[in-house]
Amino acid sequence: MQQWKINQIKQKWSKKKKRLWIRQCIREREIKGEASALVQEMRFGDLNWYYNYTRMTPNTFDKLLYLVGPIIQKQDTNFRQTIPPAVRLVITLRYLASGDLMASLAMSYRIGKSTVSGIIQDTCEAIWKVLQQYVLDQPSQQDWIKIEDEFFRRWNFPHCVGAIDGKHVVIQVHLLISLF
Repeated sequence: MQQWKINQIKQKWSKKKKRLWIRQCIREREIKGEASALVQEMRFGDLNWYYNYTRMTPNTFDKLLYLVGPIIQKQDTNFRQTIPPAVRLVITLRYLASGDLMASLAMSYRIGKSTVSGIIQDTCEAIWKVLQQYVLDQPSQQDWIKIEDEFFRRWNFPHCVGAIDGKHVVIQVHLLISLF
C-alpha cells in the first residue's frame, strides 16, 4: 500500500512542467538580440538610422556611456552574466526615443520584462546623477510666463512651455473649445 502511494507521488512530480532558469530565447540574446545585431549594424553602417534609433550620434553615446557606465555596471554571478552597460544604455535610450512598450523592448532585446523595467529606471537615475550639474536652474514664475509667451508667439500653441520628442500623448479637446 505504501509503495502504491510513493508511486503516485512520483508520477505527480514527474507530470509537473519543469520551469527553466533562463528561457532558451533569452539565452540566445548575445547572438540574436537587437543589441548585438541591429544596433551594431546601424552604428557602423548607417549613422542616420542609428541617430534616429537612439536620438544621438555614436560619439555622444560613447561619451554618455563613459559617464554612466560605471554606475550601471552590475556584477556577474556564477549563474549568469550581467547585461553590459552599453546594452543597458541603448535599451533606455530606445525607450525614451520611441516610447515603445517595455514588453516590446523585452522581446526585441531578449530580456525579461521586469529586467527591462529595472534597467530603464536604474539607467535614468544614473543619467540624472551625472548630468544634473549641466541642467539649467529651475525657472522662476516670470521665466515660465516669458517662455509660454514665446512658445505661443512662435508656434501659436497656447499654455505650453515646450515640447519633447519621443513620448507622445493624446490631446483631447474640450467640447467648448472645439466649437471655435
